[in-house]
Amino acid sequence: MKRILNQYFRITKTLCFNFFRDRMALFFVLALPLIFMIIFGFLYAGEGSGQFRAAVYQNTAADNGIYGELLDVISARESLTYREVSSFEEGQKMVRDLQADFFIQLQENGLEVFYNPVRIEDNPALEQQINSLTAELDRQRAGLQELIAVNTVNEAGSQESSGQLEFMFPGLIALGLASAGLFVFAETFMSYREKKVLKRMAASPMDRKIFLISLMSSRLPMAFLSSLLVLGVGRMLFGITFVVSWPLFVPYILVGTVVMMSFGALITLFTSTAESASQVASIFLTIMIFFSGIYFPREFLPSYFYRISFLLPLSYIGRGLRFIMDVGELSGAQFLLETIILLAASGLIIYIVSVRLRWVE
Repeated sequence: MKRILNQYFRITKTLCFNFFRDRMALFFVLALPLIFMIIFGFLYAGEGSGQFRAAVYQNTAADNGIYGELLDVISARESLTYREVSSFEEGQKMVRDLQADFFIQLQENGLEVFYNPVRIEDNPALEQQINSLTAELDRQRAGLQELIAVNTVNEAGSQESSGQLEFMFPGLIALGLASAGLFVFAETFMSYREKKVLKRMAASPMDRKIFLISLMSSRLPMAFLSSLLVLGVGRMLFGITFVVSWPLFVPYILVGTVVMMSFGALITLFTSTAESASQVASIFLTIMIFFSGIYFPREFLPSYFYRISFLLPLSYIGRGLRFIMDVGELSGAQFLLETIILLAASGLIIYIVSVRLRWVE
């Protein structure tokens, strides 16, 4: 037993050092999630406050009292802030430069509202704000009283805000796990096979199972490091903090990495070279990035792409991390069921691959 453990630790240590020599692997596991975090983080920064920003311009000389009432209605809403602008062009520029979420121009015959068309995710919510705003303005001008008061209660979790920025961070951690796990077999194992390293290992007294376990273990520290970097850098740059359930978070990092390793191992059964396996893994990762709800909820996808997301493991890993970080919609029972299914499917895939895996070309 001692000999097996010594062998395991020596191989794992060697493979860990080899990982740090692989610049491409370092980029995908450590740098790529941080790059996406910086790009999308500054794009979404400020949206987690729960307030929309409006630019308001009175494009009429007629003083019919509507402009003052409009400002009063906006001021009474916790979800809206406003800034008065001196010209139509200034309001347009604020929307284009993302300094305002929408621009309201008051005219004699009503309100004209301008959105930024590139903000596909936010515009439906902005339209709801405008509809609610105009309905409230009409109600006050008609002298109608509010008969029923509605009190909304957040049951999604204890997070004060669960905006786009908070939604994105668990997805970035999931992306790091996918990168750490997917390329272990699809790239590292296949590269060792091409270089005849595995052939020499197969002729040695080393147990093949020990090597496979060491290969999988060598990426786990990188997965944890990637996750901590996303949390740490996110807190420094954007002040984002999460109510993380650490007793669940730590083992789930292991679960997510192993799940992605199993799909990386599955790729080796259908490819013959390290280059082809790496290309297939890269394509699979790209598909998961866009269709797994990493940067925005899957519900925003068209129906045919939404159905595809149910077949992608990264969808469930992202959902699980959001549950653990208290920004998701999963219940505890759903989280447990999905985790068990993921582990069972991964175990089956790893078993099938270990039986059919070729160590020599």
